[in-house]
Amino acid sequence: MNDLTDVKFSSIENFKKRNDLKVYKSEAWPLFALELYFRIENIQYIASTSITDGKNDRKCDLIYIDKENKRGVIIQSYFAEKISKIAKTNKASDLNTAVGWVLSSHEEQIPKLLLPRILELRNAILDDEIEQLDVWYIHNCHEHSRVQSEMEIVGESAKALLERHFSGSTIKVSSKEIGIETIEEWYDSSSAKILVTDEFEIETAGGYFTQKDTWEVFSTAISGKWIHKMFKQYDEKLFSANIRNYLGSINTKYNINNGIKTTLLTEPSNFLVFNNGITALVNDIEISKKTRSQSPLNQKIIISGISIVNGAQTTGAIGALEEVDETTLIPVRFIKSKDGEVIDSIIRFNNSQNAVTVSDFRSTDFIQDRVKKEFKAEFPTMNYLGGRRGGTDDVIKRIKNLVVSDQVAQSLTAFHGNPTDATHSKSKIWANDDLYSNVFNENTKASHIVFVYSLFKSLVEYKQVLKDKSKENGLTSSEEDILNFFSYAGSIYLIINAVSETLEEIIERKVSSKFSISFKESLTLEEYVENWKEIIPLFISFSAHMKEALDSKVKVHEDIKKSIEQFRSLVVATRGSNKEKYDNFKKLVKYN
Repeated sequence: MNDLTDVKFSSIENFKKRNDLKVYKSEAWPLFALELYFRIENIQYIASTSITDGKNDRKCDLIYIDKENKRGVIIQSYFAEKISKIAKTNKASDLNTAVGWVLSSHEEQIPKLLLPRILELRNAILDDEIEQLDVWYIHNCHEHSRVQSEMEIVGESAKALLERHFSGSTIKVSSKEIGIETIEEWYDSSSAKILVTDEFEIETAGGYFTQKDTWEVFSTAISGKWIHKMFKQYDEKLFSANIRNYLGSINTKYNINNGIKTTLLTEPSNFLVFNNGITALVNDIEISKKTRSQSPLNQKIIISGISIVNGAQTTGAIGALEEVDETTLIPVRFIKSKDGEVIDSIIRFNNSQNAVTVSDFRSTDFIQDRVKKEFKAEFPTMNYLGGRRGGTDDVIKRIKNLVVSDQVAQSLTAFHGNPTDATHSKSKIWANDDLYSNVFNENTKASHIVFVYSLFKSLVEYKQVLKDKSKENGLTSSEEDILNFFSYAGSIYLIINAVSETLEEIIERKVSSKFSISFKESLTLEEYVENWKEIIPLFISFSAHMKEALDSKVKVHEDIKKSIEQFRSLVVATRGSNKEKYDNFKKLVKYN
């Protein structure tokens, strides 16, 4: 038998090729894991907001907050030069320290650069924007019961701290060791839609079969007991094609999972008509003839492989019960397709609980269609999907020079006067007609998007330079203030808004329509980012004067207005001394 340490893992091989992650050094591996699990398209931006590792990190490497899926993740990580049979157990124990600092420390005790992220997570918990808190020890060694035992202790500590410091909190806590086996599974699920590949014979209540050129479907009802058995046997593997796994049951009247369980327990015979059911992808399906039987289950089918793309909450609620009543029937659609694009669409449009599908539905409107055509014609080296997420395997392939739709929408929203919704309402920008049309309209051109998005990218990269420098104790006091500013949620969108409001002073021209602003020459995205980097150092120190707007979470209009006015006045006062660099930038800009 081969030594486990000699096994080759596809996830490791792919990770080694990821040059874009190397800049993050010790945090590269946990970022890779986050990217796989949450299907993140712009990992660089997530890195800029989530990494807490550095001086005085209090044993916490990353804090990831996903308000769209109502998840918060506290991460400690370790990457071994050689994969071993067990990771360092003390790193798992360190998470006790991390959760203590994150959930219970007094604000004045928390290191300055760590404080904004901790407060953001705490506020999200208080505002009921988090349903599940994950505490993860991410490493590249084999998973081991000793490490998981430590993680169970960490989980209990986190639960106790939530109960003590967040009275009435109903947040589910999940503490896990995320070793190479789990990451390999996540990697496989990003490229192979179906991880459970066994063959199953299922008794059904009969149904109807429909077939088209690229797909076929059998719609039926099956026993809840079969779903219960499958969940117990395969757990999360059942949801390999589903972005949102089962979150668990929180006992509040507003929680959908708890409601499903209540129905299963109190009215099992009515569950068939009370529940929306399950949609599952299969590799193959064979349907037998109906039999004469007094049982409602009178037609057998054989399926090969299964992944539930809609109904994860229903499946998890059934699986969480000790027993399922004999009368419980579940409506199910089994879909077979070999067409990759069709499969991606099935996943996307069936998974209604995935917040980003709001932008998916915008991806087909005429504005997005026109802008996508402009990108292809004017900026062929860039990839703009127009609101549509990449396919699930795009996480592995990494779309080159991707202009990320969500960050485009948020950056445009900030640039055109609304840093509040840019910071707090990512999905709302796509869902609300007024917010959407304010930034995506007949005046929105690909060239303008590139102008604004490259500003966003340049700020993200500037922040990363400061973070790297801080680890080497190389920051000046002014740079420390700037990095502290960048540590707050909404800081980048506030600066984008400030630059927009100061644009006339920067280019010394009257701007009648900001939508007309773009760069003159057709360049690569990296070259546009470099254009901005020439002038960012001239005004970035003024960000310290906008702290008041961040203290009020970029939600108070008067604080934002006051901060922007201070920023503008400082740019005006110093433009003369920086005339050459500002004038060089002005020559690059096209305006009405």
